This record gives sequence, structure tokens and C-alpha cells, in this order.
Amino acid sequence: EPASGHVRALVGGRDFGASQVNLALGGSAGMQPGSSFKTFVLATALERGIDPETLFDAPASLDFPGCDPTCTISNSDFEDHGSMTLRAATAASVNTVYAGLIDQLGPQAVAEMAQRLGVSAIDPRRPYGVSLALGAYEVSPLDMAAGYATIANRGVRQRATPILRVLDRRGNVLEDNTAPEGEAVLDPVVADTVSDVLQGVIEGGTGEAADIGRPAAGKTGTAQDYRAAWFAGYTPQLSTAVWMGYSDSPR
Repeated sequence: EPASGHVRALVGGRDFGASQVNLALGGSAGMQPGSSFKTFVLATALERGIDPETLFDAPASLDFPGCDPTCTISNSDFEDHGSMTLRAATAASVNTVYAGLIDQLGPQAVAEMAQRLGVSAIDPRRPYGVSLALGAYEVSPLDMAAGYATIANRGVRQRATPILRVLDRRGNVLEDNTAPEGEAVLDPVVADTVSDVLQGVIEGGTGEAADIGRPAAGKTGTAQDYRAAWFAGYTPQLSTAVWMGYSDSPR
């Protein structure tokens, strides 16, 4: 729940009898979120004053010195898209626009934004490359749901928790999360603009399959070498992240 941080549902795997690894918490090493991480690049750009209608070059590929895991970033369709707005590039998930954008903003600024919004696995004290924009660094589905929830909550971050209250045997309250206060970490206008752009992903972009018949916002993602697929999205009432892949495969 964006407004409270309360975890309403969590599925850690398809069969507890077959595996007790909780994939919703990232398993043993986390998972690459793919293009679903572009949302945090978008939020950083909007906070810096970049308008969604700003035009960017969208070549078929871009070369970057010393980037990780590769120094060439290519679009998934390997096509040159000419010039396009940031809004359109988000809906179509154009890699070269976002690689150029994070290079302009600085990967560490995007890492700081992701952690600020609630993605705990991303530590801005670590060095990151432009591939951060494409989700090359591991996170958990809970991390992504929490980060997107902050945007859904108009920039107010609530700590994600499955615990409402904890009492001792005498009835004394040890922990109480029934009325969390939250922390404003993003300007509400910026958060609302992110939501507006991500709504277009579902209405006419790569996330059309997530159309639930009411306004919603979200972003698709594909892990490197198509190992897994992601969708992270939200309404004002609920935020969710779904990872689907072969859990025995690296990353």
C-alpha cells in the first residue's frame, strides 16, 4: 500500500516444497530489473527540470568508454528511432535514449534517487555505470514495489513492512506500524509527472498487457539475455512488482 507501506501480498516462489528461497526478497543474490529501472532515471531527469516532451537522439546503438557489462548499448529492436521525446522513449523503452540520459545525469545521481525512493539494494556509495539505466544491477521485487509505491504516494516514502503491530506476552506494544508518518523524498509534482509518463506505457507502450481497465502506471523490464521478465506498476491504492524467470539461472 503506497499510503502505508503495508505489504498486502507476497509470493516468494511457485512451490515451497521444491524451494524455500524467497524470490520476492531477491533470493540469494537479487535479480536484474531490466528496463523497469528506467523509472528512476526518469524521476531523476524530471527532478533536474527535464521536460517529458524534450527531444533526444535515439540511434540504434551507443558506445560508452568503460561501461559495464558492455561498452555498446543497443535498442532491443536494433533500430534507429531518429529523434523522439522522453515520453515516447519511455513508452517504447528505447535503451539508447536512457543510456544517453543517465550519462548526462550521472549514474550516481540515479542510484541516489532509487535508494531515496525505497530501492534498498542500490547503494549510491558504490560505483555504477550507464548500464544502471537498463537494470544491470540486482534488486528484489519488494525493492521495486517499494520504490514505485513512493511515486504512487506522490513522493512520500513509507517503509515497506508486513508487520502491523508486535506485542509481548503482557500486551505491551513493541512495534506499531498502524499509522506510519512517512517521509517526503520527492516533489509531488515530479512524482505526478512520472506517473503521467508511466501511464502512457500501459495505454500505448510496452505495458499494454497490464491494462486493467482503469488508470494505472507502470514499466516493463527484461533481464539481460532474456533470462527473466518484469513488470512494476501501481494505482494510488496498490503498488506491485512481478518477476518471472527461471530461478536456478544466474541473475
